[in-house]
Amino acid sequence: MAINQNIPTKCTMEDNLKAVNTIYLNHLQKINDSTYNYVSVYDSTEIPVLENVAYQNPLKGGSAVYMARAMLFIDVIDEGYADKRLTNKPQQITNTVGNYNLYPNPNNGAMQLSYSLAENETGYLTITNVLGEKISTYPLVKNGSTLNITETKLVNGVYFYKVIVNDKIVKSNKLVISK
Repeated sequence: MAINQNIPTKCTMEDNLKAVNTIYLNHLQKINDSTYNYVSVYDSTEIPVLENVAYQNPLKGGSAVYMARAMLFIDVIDEGYADKRLTNKPQQITNTVGNYNLYPNPNNGAMQLSYSLAENETGYLTITNVLGEKISTYPLVKNGSTLNITETKLVNGVYFYKVIVNDKIVKSNKLVISK
């Protein structure tokens, strides 16, 4: 982490990457601590830093923009190439119909998603890495209630999952793989 702090920056992209990497590396160190609380992921000083980067235009802000978005579980629609913040934050995650529970978490790559879909709903689960790159997508069956997932290719680390029903995020959370 000290190496990251000592890297000189010359532009906004490098500033963003350094700030996001500092937060990410700080949390990687905490994961090894048995007292780490997975529920309160970021503290009150880290969230504004991540939000500031996440709402930048990726063409100006660089790849750290996508990393910050993944870390905050947000999806931003970038409109045009204007160098301004988006005026509207992404739609809040809603869970109005059904429960969606991925367990166990942490796990070794074998997990289950319990869910329920109404007759008129379609849905799927996606797993992404911290950079927001999609790793897997699983469709949700209308009459199903449990989805068994085996991700043996995932290495130890932090990933993210989203449950999307009728094109709206109904659940989004961190997934920890520990083998």
